[in-house]
Amino acid sequence: MQLTDNKYFSEYDAKMTAKYQFDIINKTLLIDRNNELISLEFIQQFDISNLTITDCEQIEPKLNSETIKKLTINHCKLQNLDGFNLENLEILRLYSNFQLAYENVNKFKQLKELELSAVNCEDISCLESMQQLKRLNLYINKVKDISVLKQLVNLTDLNISANAGVNITPLQYMVQLTKLNMSWTNFMNVSVLEHLVNLEELYMAQNGRILDISPLQHLVKLAKLDLSSNKLKDISIIYQCAGGRY
Repeated sequence: MQLTDNKYFSEYDAKMTAKYQFDIINKTLLIDRNNELISLEFIQQFDISNLTITDCEQIEPKLNSETIKKLTINHCKLQNLDGFNLENLEILRLYSNFQLAYENVNKFKQLKELELSAVNCEDISCLESMQQLKRLNLYINKVKDISVLKQLVNLTDLNISANAGVNITPLQYMVQLTKLNMSWTNFMNVSVLEHLVNLEELYMAQNGRILDISPLQHLVKLAKLDLSSNKLKDISIIYQCAGGRY
């Protein structure tokens, strides 16, 4: 269910009874006469993007912690995660919450997908214990050190694009990755990628310092490769990628 831009609240008719129950794809939504959300029962996916939600106290009491699997809070000016107690949450998206204190995000023990894009993130040490993560998006942040990600053995999809100056050396140990986006990171040495033999998708656009891509010849599973807006002079090595399928 999605409440983006107050979509459902705007259709409320104050002349009708004090409380309504809407069946939205067999889920339950209760709203009172003041346009206030009363409760959500059996909802598994909840999107409140583009609303002003500064802390969880405004919505968490209404959520059923046992049923919520996916929570999206993009562009909401969210400041902390302190009161969220969603024990079965698997997908959390927090794009563009610039004042967010995200350090306790590791309390979501079942989380498999996490988006922390554009949250003014620098230190990601809090992610070290999140062994269950499969997808991680850190797009548009200030992350320099990604060494803790070596511990995430189940991580297969990683986006570190637009983190200028990030040290990509730890990537060489993340051989389980199948998708990697490292565009706009201003790195130069591609050799650390030659160990990522399981990569199927690789995005390296807008990295003007890359001159040699010969290490990519070892990535025999590559199906998608983006090298746009670089200063490469010789791309013949690309034909050796993916077992010569390019």
